[in-house]
Amino acid sequence: MESLLRWGIENATTDGSSPGPPPEPRKDLDPNIIDAILGKPDAVLMKEALAIGMDSSLDVESRVIALDDLEMLVEQIDNATNLTSLQMYPPIMSLLSSKSPDPVRMQALWILGTAVQNNPKAQADFLTHDPLPTILSIISPSTSTGLETEDPPSSQTRSKAAYALSASLKHNAAALIHFGDVGGWNVIRDALQGWYLIFIRCYSDITIRRKIAFLINTLLLPTAPPDSSSAAPNIPPPGPTIHSAPQSSATPSTAVAPHSESASSALPPGLDPTSTSPLAREALRTHDIIPVLIDSLTAPLPYGPDADEEVDVDYAEKAARALITFIEAVGGELSSPGKSQLNATMQEGGSPTRITWGLSDDEWQALMRNVSGT
Repeated sequence: MESLLRWGIENATTDGSSPGPPPEPRKDLDPNIIDAILGKPDAVLMKEALAIGMDSSLDVESRVIALDDLEMLVEQIDNATNLTSLQMYPPIMSLLSSKSPDPVRMQALWILGTAVQNNPKAQADFLTHDPLPTILSIISPSTSTGLETEDPPSSQTRSKAAYALSASLKHNAAALIHFGDVGGWNVIRDALQGWYLIFIRCYSDITIRRKIAFLINTLLLPTAPPDSSSAAPNIPPPGPTIHSAPQSSATPSTAVAPHSESASSALPPGLDPTSTSPLAREALRTHDIIPVLIDSLTAPLPYGPDADEEVDVDYAEKAARALITFIEAVGGELSSPGKSQLNATMQEGGSPTRITWGLSDDEWQALMRNVSGT
């Protein structure tokens, strides 16, 4: 204490003059050097990446690389939420046009899917732009055959469209209702069963069929009741970025269908806005999608470049899992013809079929009891 007092006396001004003005900040520092040392804010990086991705005068590879950088940035939940304040959704969605090179379209879909997955605020913001018809047009088998566009989407692009669709619908009952209103259930049914032309059958590629079967199972899964003892939101970990993003509210909220801040009021009374399973169960029945799933297991649709491959284990597991969820988790009923089909295939195939479908012994026996009526 005495040493501190002594220091204060020794350093005090003796002439009564006031302390001098603070030193002026240096003005000769190059902002580019500061950015090189500290790094640009994420918002600036996002704008720069999108500007390159939108520039049609650049080569496709440069545009794709820039959009890939943007996709990595929106893995961080605050950056994804800031797509709205930065007004980025409209330009990104404009890249989904058939006028854009296919790799650019694919990367734009990847960005959108990553931004809205497990992020209710970003999901709600995205849905106000009514993206579902555009995404569905890319998934649609008629589009993939080139009937409606000069540059049909590749298998990889359709796969990313399914990724963006899944992220848009997950835990969002209002969005699922709108999905039905714009013909979404018909699109995924056609994607599962293939698309017929007059004398040519255009087989739906196996990659998109896997993703659609997985999406069906996801929509059927009942929503877990909220755990009041846990305060931590169910959000993904921050993405691979070292810059400080502008902070915004990322508090989980209930996303709603497009064009209305109160669209959740249109939900059936008593329906949890985050629960899609009751709506999905009814839609799968009324749009005859369950019979398509059963057909795909009992009479596998050929796939591959020459349509000469039949059983895809990954697809079979996903389709069987969707059926199990439909029956066991949400109480769905199979038709009598559907039960007969499954029963005949299961009786004939036995254990090898059970393994191909990825079912445990208990699941197999439960399904067998359901389809055999025992």
